[in-house]
Order: sequence, then structure tokens, then C-alpha cells
Amino acid sequence: MFLILIASFWIINLSINAHYEYFFVISAICGIGFGITITNSTLVSQKLVSKEDIGVATSFNTLCRIFGQTFIISILGIVMNTKLKIEILNTPKTSLAMINRLINPKYAKDLPLKSLYNLKSVLFNSLNWVFLFLFSLIIFFNAY
Repeated sequence: MFLILIASFWIINLSINAHYEYFFVISAICGIGFGITITNSTLVSQKLVSKEDIGVATSFNTLCRIFGQTFIISILGIVMNTKLKIEILNTPKTSLAMINRLINPKYAKDLPLKSLYNLKSVLFNSLNWVFLFLFSLIIFFNAY
């Protein structure tokens, strides 16, 4: 969890002009952290039950992880969409349709250059809130 915490802290503090190579490094750190965490939770769940129940414990652990991922992705979608709405309302000459065009490389090149930085800022700030929310969850669950 410490590696995930470091990666989350790093991504929250990146600037909008950060090079994409940083994301590769952050993703590697986060991937190692998640790999260790998932493996450890599986091993602990298997160790806590008798040999006859190892299959049940492993499948239940996987089921809980999938439910947790499904639940958190819906919460993160709410956080992202709420912040996007706020950012769009506070940034002149932007709209959700323009954001949708920005995230699709096929249509992003058709956006006006003068509004491109504002659109990227709206998207960056919204994503930053998602990672800030995740960072807060990591801190909260590590406290327990």
C-alpha cells in the first residue's frame, strides 16, 4: 500500500505540463504496489482457512475485489463528472461536448487552438480530483 500511496501522491502533485514519461514511472510504481497488495490479500485469505476451503476463500476474495472495483469505479465516475461540470461552468467557452472531442484523438485536432489549453485544464483538474479522492481513501483505509 505504501507504493500505491507514493504513486498517488506523485500523480496528485504533477503539473499539467508534465512529460508523459512520468506517467510510465508512476504506473509502474502503482502496478507493483497493486500486484503486491492483491497477491498478499489472496495469500492471507488462503492461509486463514482450512485446506478444504482454500478454493472458496480464493474465489470469495476475487468476488469481493470485483465488487469493490465495480463500486469504486461508479463513485469515481460521480467525482469526475461532478468536477467536470463545475470546471466547465467556471471556464468560459468550454462545454462537455468539447471535452468529449478532446479525449478522442480523432476529433481533438478539430478543436479551436485558443480553447485547447482551457479544455485540457478542465480535464486535468477533474482527473486530479479523482486521484485526490483516491489518495484520501488510501490514507483513510491505511489508518485502520
